[in-house]
Amino acid sequence: MKKGQAIALFDGLDEVFDPKLREKIVTDIKRFSIDYPEVKMILSSRWLGYKAEEFINADFEHFMLQDLDQDQINDFIQRRNWPFSETFRR
Repeated sequence: MKKGQAIALFDGLDEVFDPKLREKIVTDIKRFSIDYPEVKMILSSRWLGYKAEEFINADFEHFMLQDLDQDQINDFIQRRNWPFSETFRR
């Protein structure tokens, strides 16, 4: 991981309901980013329970995902030509 040959995915921060535990996890994620600066990281959370400034102040980029309608979903899947594309197409 020191060489950055990994991607770390932290999903569901909003699902940690205990504020003290969530704060500890946020601290651990920021520490991980310092310990492994070459590792690409993705942190996902619903907006509820997520404090963007905690991560923006630690040089994380912040993005908001928008819902896709069915036509946009079909277009997204079709352009990637994934082998399981038919499974998700309506």
